[in-house]
Amino acid sequence: MERIASFCVDHTTLLPGMYLSRKDGDVLTWDVRMKRPNQGDYLSPAAAHTIEHLFATYARNSRFGKGVVYVGPMGCLTGFYLLTQGLSDAEALELTTEAFEWMAAYEGPIPGASEKECGNYRLMDLPTARAACAAMVPVLKGLDAEHLRYQAYNLFAPVACPRCGQATGLQTKKRGARLSGARASLFAFYNRMYVQISAAVISAILYTSSALQPRDRSLMGALRPCRIGP
Repeated sequence: MERIASFCVDHTTLLPGMYLSRKDGDVLTWDVRMKRPNQGDYLSPAAAHTIEHLFATYARNSRFGKGVVYVGPMGCLTGFYLLTQGLSDAEALELTTEAFEWMAAYEGPIPGASEKECGNYRLMDLPTARAACAAMVPVLKGLDAEHLRYQAYNLFAPVACPRCGQATGLQTKKRGARLSGARASLFAFYNRMYVQISAAVISAILYTSSALQPRDRSLMGALRPCRIGP
């Protein structure tokens, strides 16, 4: 089976932010990444459960509510998924920023936190959830709708393609730097050339060497572009 798109993203370079993960028709999946992966600092299950109730309630009752398809936590406890339909990138970012500001200041009963409404209603932690949301607000406010994509971090290191999630391509030399405009187009061009030339060379080696067994040719599968993704 092929890897799903989200597994193609290099989690060792991810920073907190909001990223377009994939497109399925007119439905967009946004990764609202609150914690750096695999750094030992995660959302607690109780805080994540609380944010899930608050985030979903706010999103569906906001002026963008008709464009909200789904809100739910990541199993790795580093953030949330937001699925939208008919919302622009700017509107999705505005919705998320407003939701986190509202959650950071929220006081009162947790929506849906009763035995009749929730399967584990006692697993709630509002203070910790509020603190996590408050830490995310400046991150969201520092973003702009033109750069809500998974980015590259180290030159020549293989990373997730912002279009399909395939872990190949050129990256920026400075960690955390972003490409845009003409530079992004130039890097995309060299990325395609790099992958195509590498594929051609390796293909020639694999298929002309009599020392290789048929099973070795399965290595070529690693060069196929990811067919699942935005």
